[in-house]
Amino acid sequence: MENFVLENKTINVSYSLFIYMIAGIFLGYEMALQVLPGVIATQLTTTANISMSVMGWIAGVYFVSYTFMQIPGGIAFDFFSARRVLTIAALLCSLGVFLFAQQWSLLFLLAGRFLTGFASAFAFTGVLVVANQFFEKQWYPYLVGGAQFLGAFGAWAGEAPLSMTVEHLGLLQTEYLLIYFGLGLSLMSWIFIPEIEKKVDGNQIERFKSEFKATCKNRQTLFNGMYAFLCWSPIIILGGAWGVPFLEKALSISTTEAATLIGFIWLSTSISSPIVGLIANQVRSCTLPMVIIAFIGCVASISLIMYPAFLTVPMLVMVGSAASTQLLTFVLVKINNDPAVVATALGLNNMAVVAGGVVFHPLIGSLMDMQVSQVSQGQPVYAVEHFQHAFTIVPICFLLSALVAWFLIADKDPC
Repeated sequence: MENFVLENKTINVSYSLFIYMIAGIFLGYEMALQVLPGVIATQLTTTANISMSVMGWIAGVYFVSYTFMQIPGGIAFDFFSARRVLTIAALLCSLGVFLFAQQWSLLFLLAGRFLTGFASAFAFTGVLVVANQFFEKQWYPYLVGGAQFLGAFGAWAGEAPLSMTVEHLGLLQTEYLLIYFGLGLSLMSWIFIPEIEKKVDGNQIERFKSEFKATCKNRQTLFNGMYAFLCWSPIIILGGAWGVPFLEKALSISTTEAATLIGFIWLSTSISSPIVGLIANQVRSCTLPMVIIAFIGCVASISLIMYPAFLTVPMLVMVGSAASTQLLTFVLVKINNDPAVVATALGLNNMAVVAGGVVFHPLIGSLMDMQVSQVSQGQPVYAVEHFQHAFTIVPICFLLSALVAWFLIADKDPC
């Protein structure tokens, strides 16, 4: 790498990497906060005296703001510098965790998660913006791959390591560590990321409206969004709020042990993502691996849900690998859309990827509570069968995604 010239200033490559790591660590931090409810679900339902339905809404409200801020989050970087946006976003994440940690009432729990989801929507785009602004173009694909790894690593860190921290320090102290970490990231963003003056075009909003309308009229973009939604939802369900309590109950293990197992979903997703891209290039088709791997995910998820003690780790790995095919939808979106509207189309597709949290977290919680017939000391008693019945959504999502790819998505050569 050579030194990078930005606005007549030469930026050392090492310093560019340092800036990239600040943005990348914020992405990992955001992903750890995203999966936090799964680690603390059992403890929170007991200490806060809430049902699984309410737990579903607590997990899902994060994705409400996170989903609908995907496109506005991208627009924010067009109007303001990465320094300002990332500083405020990390600060708001800390504030969201603070509100959640107080447990003053259900309203504060929901408000904390909503605010955290709102601020987290800037994380992934922030890494891409930093990679684009502070590095030469030829390094961009590698830096995007690095961002995907950091995101998956953050989700893994939000499972077993965070669970062990809760076990040793307690929930409240762990949450305060997360608050201080976010404040530190906010301060580092303000101090170390250079300020870049933005020249805003007064017609940007009108141009965005026209691009958004053009994107929505492209049926292939909508079909890609359907696949992305269906294929990634199993990860949101199992890797988010519900996988850890399910394995705790099904395998009679501790929260930390269950979180360690769920971590294999995120590790396999990060490792298999580039492999899926290579497969698509080799077979010169996007939809073929999308269909086949989604079917594999369907079979693996049925095995995991119905027979959780049978080859648990391999099944978790296959589920995580199957969900990684959603990355191919971004390739198809770029191919199927005019260059003038690609950014908007990618933002819309990314909304579809994470929208499963809005729909399925509350739905899973409601399905769990509908089955409960036994109460102990004022708390509902949930059995393994309750999880299994609610989790029928997971293989159905994989199956429907395969059918969408086979019958609705027009195949393209990714090369």
